[in-house]
Amino acid sequence: KIINIVYVSGSKYQHYTYTSLISILENSKPEERNEPIRFTIIYEEMGPKGELLFKGILDNDMTRLTNVLFLLFNRDIYKYDIEYIPIPDRERERISKFKSYKWPKSIFLKLFFSNFLSYDKCIYLDGDTACVNDIRRLWNINLGEYCFGGCIYQWFNKILAVNAGSLLYDLKKMRGVGFSDKIGEILRQKQKNSTNFVETLEEGALYAYSKKYGHCVIDQEFNTILNVTPRDIKTKHPTIIHYSGVSKPDANRVQQYEAAGCPSFEDTKNNFWETTWKHNPWSFWIWYEHYKKYREIENLANLD
Repeated sequence: KIINIVYVSGSKYQHYTYTSLISILENSKPEERNEPIRFTIIYEEMGPKGELLFKGILDNDMTRLTNVLFLLFNRDIYKYDIEYIPIPDRERERISKFKSYKWPKSIFLKLFFSNFLSYDKCIYLDGDTACVNDIRRLWNINLGEYCFGGCIYQWFNKILAVNAGSLLYDLKKMRGVGFSDKIGEILRQKQKNSTNFVETLEEGALYAYSKKYGHCVIDQEFNTILNVTPRDIKTKHPTIIHYSGVSKPDANRVQQYEAAGCPSFEDTKNNFWETTWKHNPWSFWIWYEHYKKYREIENLANLD
């Protein structure tokens, strides 16, 4: 009866991860929800020479950040907790053998959760997401006979894939059908034989697994990708917005948004929406509202 939500993160992506986490808390309706939420953050922190800095014990900065988060979002009221775990050595060795091109190799870790996460079910989310509806809408999807659910989408080169930014996993079924071994072999074969890089990523491997064994195709409400979504996104009632690729609210866009006076999405005459953020205005505005909470937490955590 615990809603398990998993992120893979590190200091470089920390602001995205916590903004996403805060968005879940602020839209999770704790007054209606009996199930507690457990956030598992698989934290990877590397030093300048590639040495592992996080081995399961948080440093002082992360401890302060977490404590301030618990202070502003009371765990008893919001019914949640957070656990931080390092990438297990065996899985680090496994994913190190795959080619990841410009992405960190940790993108493959999500394929092997059933090997080391002890619970039976989880939601995986990329950090560059925002939850704008009750997360139970995704959690309560019936996967039927399948061991995972995800959205199908098409890359710019017409290659189909399962978008891995938002996935619903039945880890117990995965262990029962040997998902980890099967998907690992699919990925090895794709990386050995395919000439299309999409097929050699974790998203291509998930799609290849689906073609052979099937998966639960879930609605794009649960993985609304901005750069392939019309500007009237708000009328479509998304649950998870995925700020993928060119639609990321990066530091430069945040700076320009603040310089423009943080316009409301309803302020359609503001130049920011036409020149800097050409996607749906509401999607940036809602992300920034959650990001402000993260920045408040970060500022308080840095107080001496």
